[in-house]
Order: sequence, then C-alpha cells, then structure tokens
Amino acid sequence: MTNRARNVFAIALLCAVAAPVASLAQSDPPELWTLITIEIEADMVREFEELQKELNAAYKKAGMTERRISQVIRGPATEYYIAEPVSKFASYDEPALMAKAMGETGAAQWVARVTKCVKNRRVDTLEARPDLSIPLAEGRSPKLMILRTYDNLPGRYSDYNNWLTSKWVPAMKKAGMNGVFYYRNAFGGSQRSWYVVSYVDSWAAFDGEHPVLRDLGEEAYRELRTGVGAMTHGPVRKILRPRPDLSIIP
Repeated sequence: MTNRARNVFAIALLCAVAAPVASLAQSDPPELWTLITIEIEADMVREFEELQKELNAAYKKAGMTERRISQVIRGPATEYYIAEPVSKFASYDEPALMAKAMGETGAAQWVARVTKCVKNRRVDTLEARPDLSIPLAEGRSPKLMILRTYDNLPGRYSDYNNWLTSKWVPAMKKAGMNGVFYYRNAFGGSQRSWYVVSYVDSWAAFDGEHPVLRDLGEEAYRELRTGVGAMTHGPVRKILRPRPDLSIIP
C-alpha cells in the first residue's frame, strides 16, 4: 500500500455495522472513505475505547488490515473519528464484516454495548482528491492533525477548484508542505462540503507563520488568498491526535 493510502485520513471510528472494508490488494489507493464521527458520553470514554480494542481484535482475525481512529484534543474532547477505505460503492451491498468477525449474536451484543456509550454519531462517505493532495514525506512522524471542514458557496465550486489546482496547491508544494489531503463529501452531507487533513509534527509548529506566507511574503500571500472568502464559508478547525492504540495499522 502506498504512503498516501497509509496516511490519508488517519481519522476513522466505530465503523458502521454494515460498512464494508476495501480490498487492500488493489493497485491504486482507495478514493472513497467511510468516515464516522462519534461523540461519546463523558463518563463512558474508557468503556468505549475498550470496546474498540475488542472490535479490532475480531476484525484482525476476519482479515481487516487497516482501521484508524483519532481523537479531538482541541474541540470536543469526547469526539472521535474513524476512517476506513472503501473499494467501491457496491461494497455497501455486501454483508457486514462485523457479523463475520463476531458472529451474528456477538455483533448484536457488541453494538448494544457500544450504543450505551454514544451521544451522537454521523456517517459520511468522502471522495478523496489525490490531484489536490500532497503525500506525507518519508521519515516524518507527526503527532497532530488539523481537520478543517468548510463549504463552497453556491455556484462557486468550479472557481474554488480552479484556484486550488492552479494557485494554492502549487504554492504549498513550493513552500515545502506535505501531508495535506483534500476530500469532498459524496454522501451524508452537502456535496459542497470539503474536508482537509493536514499533518503537524508538534505544537511548536503553530508558533510560526504559515509555510506559504513565510515563502511568499505578506503581500504576495495576501494577493494569493484574495477572493477565497467569496468562494467558501467556514472553516471549522479541530486539532486531533492519532490513536494507534485504538487502530489497526498496516
């Protein structure tokens, strides 16, 4: 599996009971992802995390090789994200892996236990945009991720997509940025919604200027960003930390 496939969305969670797992033997990195956002009851965090470890053990025996969970640490601290690659939409027609991993009775019992922990839950299918993304450089070991979510304003998708393609992504590459991944919502929310994941090595990285601002200088940076506010609404920013202890990592 490529570096992009390993690192794209190190954020994923509970795995919908019927959610499929992509074939990891495919030649190209997956471009569809099931993303589950879960808010846990404050007094149920420990139980929820133990249930994730239990599920992972069963999934591994059933053949799952990747499932990544991250936790919000600036924002709702009881919010988790789970992301799993999906081979194709037809995969959603297939039987749930959970039933194969635990048996019908065991799966039902696990769901009943985890449901007691969950305050809110939503499921989205995201479409990756590898043409806009910059893979994580070999040798980096980032401790944090920035998750930004925002919407295109009506009728401005083409303008914004062109700006990303012709201006912003080239500027990030020129500034030496890597570990930046773009996604659009395919199902579960507005198709104008974007999700951007940026890897950060440590908290110290937030003390300096944005790499593109540092590379271009203030005037050129301001010119580059002119008009973006007329194309998008938002963003909401959250800081997450990967939870390898709760994940299945290749």
